[in-house]
Amino acid sequence: MQDRKSKILGFFIFIVMMTGIVYLLIRVSVEKKSERIESIELTGSQLLSAKSYLDFAGIPELPDTDTLTLAMIKTKIEKHPYIAKADVMFADETTVEVEITEKNVKALLMTDRDILFITEERELLRITKGTDLPALPIISNIKSLQNPEINGEVKNPEITAAFRIIDAARLTDEYMWQNLSEINFNSSVKFRNEDDIILTFSGLKPIIIFGRDDEAKKMVYFDQLWKEIREGKLQIGGDDYLDLRYSNEIYSGRIDKQVY
Repeated sequence: MQDRKSKILGFFIFIVMMTGIVYLLIRVSVEKKSERIESIELTGSQLLSAKSYLDFAGIPELPDTDTLTLAMIKTKIEKHPYIAKADVMFADETTVEVEITEKNVKALLMTDRDILFITEERELLRITKGTDLPALPIISNIKSLQNPEINGEVKNPEITAAFRIIDAARLTDEYMWQNLSEINFNSSVKFRNEDDIILTFSGLKPIIIFGRDDEAKKMVYFDQLWKEIREGKLQIGGDDYLDLRYSNEIYSGRIDKQVY
């Protein structure tokens, strides 16, 4: 009698276990089927097209596969040097939405060999084919920057000075910041001090002899001057430069005359 009860109990446990296994198999199958990825939509791209980012990652826009996972897509997308992070989620049962955040590019850096992006975090990035170049100031002629490390942080005093100038222009006047074209650390024009920084602005003929230090103060003075020039209140005629090196004074003149 006891043996019969043991057999019945064993059979009952076997049936419960088999029912559980079948349930788990069906659930895994359903989940796998529900996570089949048939299309990927990428948003947030500014520097490159969505297709370019997906091509870099080796992911087609219409993958129609169940071998890709959200984690795999995130890892592949975030390998692109332009991307700071990627948020990946299902928009519906078969469509994956990828929302990317690109790195904040602050300027273009012109070296002897190449033109590179430099980010807010001072990381140098190679400009890849198909990039939509933003209207950013160019930092040029930094002699002390030899063979910079790509995708690494740049620690350089002239880059620090250039960033201070960009920030001062942005905080002083949006128009001035948007029209800052170049920050040149080695002008071909020989002024009194070869270390002077030369600025070029779109829509303004004279170059700006900016000098060093006091970036915010100089930008305020220059902003007031440029507004008067744009409004026609001040005529600069044939002047080739505006000199901001002296405290509380702005000088102008021709390049063919020696600057003192």
